[in-house]
Amino acid sequence: MTETDHKKRDSTNIVRSPGAELARRSSDLVRRALRELSERDAKVTTDVVAAPKPRVLVVDDEPLIADLFAEILSRNGYDAVAVHTPAAGVRRARVFQPHVALLGCVMPQIGGVDLGVELSKIVGQIKIVIITEPVPRQVLDELRSRGYRFDAFTVPFNPEEFLEKMRSWTAEAFVNGPERSL
Repeated sequence: MTETDHKKRDSTNIVRSPGAELARRSSDLVRRALRELSERDAKVTTDVVAAPKPRVLVVDDEPLIADLFAEILSRNGYDAVAVHTPAAGVRRARVFQPHVALLGCVMPQIGGVDLGVELSKIVGQIKIVIITEPVPRQVLDELRSRGYRFDAFTVPFNPEEFLEKMRSWTAEAFVNGPERSL
């Protein structure tokens, strides 16, 4: 039987040379590897997207200030919520359970320091940061000596500097805080 006859006889079967078979196997391996990489990348992407974010509550009676801080934080990987009254801050803290609270220093009804003490009672180990006005060092020292986790940040501010401080505040919230999930 000649080679041509062999090919005709096997016309219903695919005739493959050893090189063609190797190419097919290689192609299958490449497709499988690409599929596995794609699945792994999809899982990594899902993990990154699903990763919880540090929660930050911003309370200031100046909507522009509160919204600006919340926007900067949201665009940089934080779950940030802005409210414009201390009462709204208390209500939101009960549900939102923030890791850090940025509070205006002077607000109607209750100031930032007193609001921070109240939020600490509601949430537990929350990092409180007073914004807008410089807080006297002795006030911060007194609050810290009573177990409250207070700090201060003044405006106007540099956004990069603010984000660097926020990273340290959120890190501190997790190192020194209770075992609350992000």
